[in-house]
Amino acid sequence: VLSNVSKWHDFNFVVLGGPMHNRLAASIHLKSLHSVDAAELEGPAAGVQWSHDASSIRIGPCNYSGAGTALLALVPSGRGSQVALLVAGIDKPGLKTALHLGIPTIPPMTRAPYTNMLPDYVVTEEVLFEAKGLGGFRAAGYWGHNWQWNSQTSYESC
Repeated sequence: VLSNVSKWHDFNFVVLGGPMHNRLAASIHLKSLHSVDAAELEGPAAGVQWSHDASSIRIGPCNYSGAGTALLALVPSGRGSQVALLVAGIDKPGLKTALHLGIPTIPPMTRAPYTNMLPDYVVTEEVLFEAKGLGGFRAAGYWGHNWQWNSQTSYESC
């Protein structure tokens, strides 16, 4: 837990919840509202954008706002090579769904949660994930070299 949000860019970390849940996620949200040149990027603003009221998520050409929408995204967290894993939902069921993406499909746990088997970002919804598991992704992909959305390495269902 970071008590001083101003130091977040010095660490690798996991952020649980969206902008409405904690100050760090809100800081990420505020950075994402502005267009930032990749060369000047000092925080996780590149590929994930939240709506002003944090009720929807935009990645590439698509907005995701359904009930239970979940997001996992690896984002830059600092001036160097630090990264953050954003585990968020636009509501409580969405956050729960995002957390379930870290549960192994075949226990016992043989790997640390969220360390492999997932691309740089995933968007799903509670109903889709419960019905189809990993086949219920609304979006998944890998960021480009400057943490931007890349159509050649992404799948979206808008």
